[in-house]
Amino acid sequence: MQKIRFYYSLQEEKMKILKLRVSGLPRFKDVLEVDFWAQQRVEPKKSENLYCLFSNIYTNNAVSFVGINASGKTTNLKVISFVLNLLNNKSINSMDNNDILEGMEIDGSVEFDTYFHHGHQLYRLYTLIKKEIDGKEGSEKYVIGKERIWSKDEKKIKTK
Repeated sequence: MQKIRFYYSLQEEKMKILKLRVSGLPRFKDVLEVDFWAQQRVEPKKSENLYCLFSNIYTNNAVSFVGINASGKTTNLKVISFVLNLLNNKSINSMDNNDILEGMEIDGSVEFDTYFHHGHQLYRLYTLIKKEIDGKEGSEKYVIGKERIWSKDEKKIKTK
């Protein structure tokens, strides 16, 4: 069984995914949104169950996916694994979990909005993946149609 971790070591500092927002996946009717950070106010006596990133921004130590058979639990984990592979600069066409893109039409697209924390920066990575026909071989392939990254120093973020 493959173990999925929600952080990867990058230059000896941990990168933490805070939020994923994915639209256009063939297996999902609506937008898939997964949050890994505590959205409610965290009281000091309850903070031991959470991981403090900075200020009063916390991530959950554990996240669970619960549902009946065939409700999408495994597919959710595959999407998370896919995003981790994207962040680690792996080729889309050789990823183990690129089957989440199966069923995408030619010239169709899937949009990934990934928010993560690394070092003392918060990042937002927008990636648009398209399906095209390879002109040389005539086979289908996935390509990054558009990609953009934003960053913000955590000290500039105001929290209530």
